Amino acid sequence: MKKNTVAQSLFALFFVVIMAGCASAPVSIADCGPVAVIAVNGNPALPWELDESDDESTDDGNGVLTTMVNKLVDGSNPELTTGKDRLDYALNSLKAGLLDIAGVEVIDTEAVLAAENYQSIRESVFNMLDTKISAAELKTISSIGAKHARMLMSELNAKTLLLLDFEFRKTCIKGNKWNGNIAPMLTMKVHMINSRGKEVVNRTFMLKSSKYVSVSGRKYDKSALVGLYPELIDNAISQFIVSYIQ
Repeated sequence: MKKNTVAQSLFALFFVVIMAGCASAPVSIADCGPVAVIAVNGNPALPWELDESDDESTDDGNGVLTTMVNKLVDGSNPELTTGKDRLDYALNSLKAGLLDIAGVEVIDTEAVLAAENYQSIRESVFNMLDTKISAAELKTISSIGAKHARMLMSELNAKTLLLLDFEFRKTCIKGNKWNGNIAPMLTMKVHMINSRGKEVVNRTFMLKSSKYVSVSGRKYDKSALVGLYPELIDNAISQFIVSYIQ
């Protein structure tokens, strides 16, 4: 009876040790370099924050038809014409932040684009059903298989892959859409893949700016609103990097 108790205790201890060994270690961004950024995606327009109580929010402004119509009707609207600028800014902000805040080396985007294993990545057919666009000439992808990830990292001499997916919106923080104040907001999804091709970070950051522009008679300075997004992007990226500094 005593032998059985000792055996059970040893088995329990062995199980605990095994489980502890299988637990994921905390991710330290400083240990992730060199990093290859393989995707920075986002929506091209600046639709309103979704609000089920608002009948005007049923169309979120991100559909293919909506975007095409908007461009035809208001092709000079800076909210529509600066979509790629926001993503290019996000890519540069990410690369600068990784180096300046965490001291992490980032592989040149040109090297990523030239890699055979990057060029062979197939974008999902579902990308044709929405209007996601990407920074620089990067592919509009949200995931990559483990084997392909390892091959790409081997070709680039990278230790980590990063994919970012943004959703940019505007929201009413005072009054209403006719008369009040509106501010930028964003959602940023971060996917980090380690040298084994395993996704070690899958996290979403949601931020709303404290800065705003005023609306009167539903008219507001759209260029001024657009100008508030870079700071919000910087804040989101800084939040991500600082979250993984050990």
